[in-house]
Amino acid sequence: MKHLIGAGAVVLSVVVVAGCGSTRTENVTNDLPAQQGQEADIELDRKWRGSMDVMPDTAAPGQEVALTYPPGHRDVRGVAFSLSTWAPEGWTITHYLISDAHGGSQPTWWSVEDDEGRGWHDVGVSGPGPDHVVIPTAVTEGTHLLCTANALHEKCALVRVRR
Repeated sequence: MKHLIGAGAVVLSVVVVAGCGSTRTENVTNDLPAQQGQEADIELDRKWRGSMDVMPDTAAPGQEVALTYPPGHRDVRGVAFSLSTWAPEGWTITHYLISDAHGGSQPTWWSVEDDEGRGWHDVGVSGPGPDHVVIPTAVTEGTHLLCTANALHEKCALVRVRR
C-alpha cells in the first residue's frame, strides 16, 4: 500500500497489518558491543542518531514513555514500534508496542511470541509527537532498541530498562 502526501493534505488509510514476520533487525548499529554483556558500549547507529528521542530514556517495566521527533519533522510514521534486545547474533525484536498517536487509543504492547491474530492500524502520523508507548512489563533489564515498525524511514532510539 502506498501513502501519497500532497502539499496541502494528508490522506490516511486504515487497514490492519499483521504483527508477524521476521524478529531479527539486521545491521542496526555500527557500534555493537565487542561481546555480550558489555551493555555500556551499546551505541545507536549514526544513521539514527537524533531521529527520535525517548523521554525518559531510562524507564521501568510498565512505565509510559514519550517519543518525540526533531523540529520540522515531516516524515510520516505509523502507530507501531518494535522493541529489540541485544543477542550474540545482533538485535532481536522481542515486543511490538502500539502508541496513542491515533485518535486517543491507549498504548499497548505484546510479545512477538504472542502475535497470532494481532496487528495494528496502518495510519499515517506526522509531526514532532509526542507519541506515547508503554515499556512492556515482561521486558528484561538493560539497553533496548526502540524503532518505528511501519514507517517509510525507520527511526530508532535506545531506552534503558531498570526495575
